[in-house]
Amino acid sequence: MMLIGSGSNVVKFVHVKDAAQGFYLALEKDSSWGLTYFISENGWHSYSEVYKILSGITGRKAPTVTVPKQMAKALVYPVHLARIASGNWHFMWDPKTVDAVTTDRAYSIEKARKELGYTPRYSLEEGLRETVQWYRQNGMI
Repeated sequence: MMLIGSGSNVVKFVHVKDAAQGFYLALEKDSSWGLTYFISENGWHSYSEVYKILSGITGRKAPTVTVPKQMAKALVYPVHLARIASGNWHFMWDPKTVDAVTTDRAYSIEKARKELGYTPRYSLEEGLRETVQWYRQNGMI
């Protein structure tokens, strides 16, 4: 497995139960109608950190080889076109996915905290452990 870009771009995740909590709190407040809230965990993680956490959970090595963004896009694009032509599009082979993982995507949840009383309850590691366990139980890894 390879890391696209430097691996230093940051992203926030949300556990499905935290997302449900955020939706519920927003629905309960009439003042929230028409407003936008970011619902996610407390902190953010670099992609390198995410892979290290996954490595610890799965026992597999974290990627050490990095591929520059433009090279990754050049490698993905022909596969993307072929998949579109065959009616088999998949987000993993879309050049926009390369853009997504090489852009910081860490937004503040302060508005949701203040206006909704939102407090995330699950860490990234907890969510990844549950996800890996589900994939294993269903024979997908």
